[in-house]
Amino acid sequence: SISSLKNYFVNKESDFQYLNRFEQKFIQSGVQAIVYSKRQLTIEETNALIITINEGIMQTTENVKLDEMLYKISEFYDQEVEATTEALTSLIEPIMIAVMGVVIGRMYALGSAGAIFGALLAGYFLISTLGSRNTVILVAVIYFALGSIFFLIGYKQGAKVMIIPLAIGVSMMAGAQKIGALKSQCVTESNYFCIQIQDVGMAGAKTRLIALDHLVHSINEKDQPERLHSPYVRFVDEYISLRFGDRPPQTFFIGGGGFSLPRAWIAKYQGKADLTIAEIDPQVTDIAKAKLWFSPNGSQTKVIHGDARYELNKLADDVKFDLVFGDAFHDISIPEHLVTQEFNDLVARRLHDDGIYLVNVVDNAKRPLFLLSYVKTLQRSFDRVEVWFEPDPRQQGRRTTYIVVGANTPLEDDFINAENGFERSWWRWPNAKLASASANQHLPILTDDRAPVDKLMSGLLLGNLH
Repeated sequence: SISSLKNYFVNKESDFQYLNRFEQKFIQSGVQAIVYSKRQLTIEETNALIITINEGIMQTTENVKLDEMLYKISEFYDQEVEATTEALTSLIEPIMIAVMGVVIGRMYALGSAGAIFGALLAGYFLISTLGSRNTVILVAVIYFALGSIFFLIGYKQGAKVMIIPLAIGVSMMAGAQKIGALKSQCVTESNYFCIQIQDVGMAGAKTRLIALDHLVHSINEKDQPERLHSPYVRFVDEYISLRFGDRPPQTFFIGGGGFSLPRAWIAKYQGKADLTIAEIDPQVTDIAKAKLWFSPNGSQTKVIHGDARYELNKLADDVKFDLVFGDAFHDISIPEHLVTQEFNDLVARRLHDDGIYLVNVVDNAKRPLFLLSYVKTLQRSFDRVEVWFEPDPRQQGRRTTYIVVGANTPLEDDFINAENGFERSWWRWPNAKLASASANQHLPILTDDRAPVDKLMSGLLLGNLH
């Protein structure tokens, strides 16, 4: 506008006179009404304005500095345009950021929702229904189908091109089927384990083992239930005989597995032993009954399907046991809530005065950090903690099965020889050396707030690379 131009030249007296005369020509030509108009100029009005400006320039008598004045006018409008552009840009930027934030946020939200839904669907339905291999194959087929659909939509000639990857995929599936790669080794895949059953020994011996995931858990014989093949299970039977003699122990089992020991004690005590078994996976129990000859009928054996800590805690206050046997620890999978001081205190309250707590622990033979930390934690709940193991020089530097005992009354024996069945023996870790090793200040007390089991078990997982 004319007033803006005047402000621009307010400090330039030598140029102001030209602008003043230039304005007069505008006013004389009636252009001022167009300049101050609030509406957008039409083409006719724009042409009239240009003609009027030209006439004003031609009628200006002082043309000496006209070029400088016009240059400064154009410079002024350049600055106006730049300021307007910057204002528009600063206005658009937050709008674009908001739009992009909504788009990207929606993408991440959909991706997160899909990941959560997929994990829940796989864990609670697909794996237990189809198995892990078939689940992976199903996902691969869905990905291939979706990719093919979008490819065909975006590429008109895609039908011919898709023949090649389709042929490759079919050939790979046929080859995998032929070599048996698609056949699962699991009898069934539950929500917790890949359960495998194998016949072992001579043909017709009727001896079978059960493996949960990759770890052999139990070996059962149909006609001789009291023959215990697993060394740590055999130790529990021998240890209980030394402690209680022929008296059937009232026992709470944490984990059933192959139910070898409950099956042996049902036969040994003729069904008079009061046995409570907390097994979290109902399919493990079903497999044990169907294929491992476990039959609790006619005995005082009760199987509870649920978490052992929860089931033990909800029993009546006056229910106590002679033995709590923890057999839920694998070498790479240890339920953290079953190793803490709070759970150990719960177990101690559930035991009679002469009761004992036996736990099967797998750890590195040379650097058993988890074992020592667990012993250090148990010492806060029991007056006496012992560690027993089967001596085997071949296990140096490898994983070893330990049996940890928590009790209030000690067993003075330093070693135990098997009285029945296969010849075996177990040694007790000397008390003074065990106390010294577990007193290491770097070993944590395992609690519900902090139980770094994976870190402590890294020596077993990494082996000699640790």
